[in-house]
Amino acid sequence: FAGFLLLVAGVLAVMSGAAFLAVGGLADQFRFQGIDAAIIDFVTTSSAIVGAVLVVAGILELLSSLGIFGHRTWGRLLGMFVSLVAIVGSIAAAVWANGLGEVRLTWEGTTVIAGTMTERLSIPAVPLVSYAIVLLCLLVGGAHFRLKEVQADS
Repeated sequence: FAGFLLLVAGVLAVMSGAAFLAVGGLADQFRFQGIDAAIIDFVTTSSAIVGAVLVVAGILELLSSLGIFGHRTWGRLLGMFVSLVAIVGSIAAAVWANGLGEVRLTWEGTTVIAGTMTERLSIPAVPLVSYAIVLLCLLVGGAHFRLKEVQADS
């Protein structure tokens, strides 16, 4: 189960990273009127950095899932490391998101409140729970990765 979750997360991370890299590369093809060039440079540089990090993280997740499917100890350890890093990142994202305030949008007399605490914390909660399940599965399933002696038939 942990290998499957890491496989799905790895594919999504590689695809998302490729999309961020593509956005960073395509931004030079457009002319933005009324937007400061420093902001455009910041967005393109940030998207390139985020894209590269996502691609590397996705490759690590894919490698760990292959190791887990092959019952390799290195796959289990790599999966535990990736899960721990993702859990720490999700907690940091939840703390950051909780510090954001509500956004009130008013249009033609109607006010919409966006960004309530539940909405802000629901996005980092999904990877937090997913990677916690992966980590729990890999911790509990440790005996599954140990070498077993084969007894010869008498």
